[in-house]
Amino acid sequence: MDTAKPGPVTIALVEDDDEARRRLVASINSDPSLRLAGEYRTGAEALAGLASGAPDVFLVDLGLPDMPGVDVIRRISGPKP
Repeated sequence: MDTAKPGPVTIALVEDDDEARRRLVASINSDPSLRLAGEYRTGAEALAGLASGAPDVFLVDLGLPDMPGVDVIRRISGPKP
């Protein structure tokens, strides 16, 4: 029987509101079963920062200043060339 514990769930956060982002980061960091993979203010920052791989979970503001959050989700989670 394999009793190894799974690693923490990795989360990327894309939120342009500084206060909301700060609170979400604090919540994620307070739970040892979670690991923050990155925090970003814009869709472009997220796409650049996550180019090497996707986290387990995306928390994405749908109303980002540079592009719709849905587009960020599609581009990060879609097939890689």
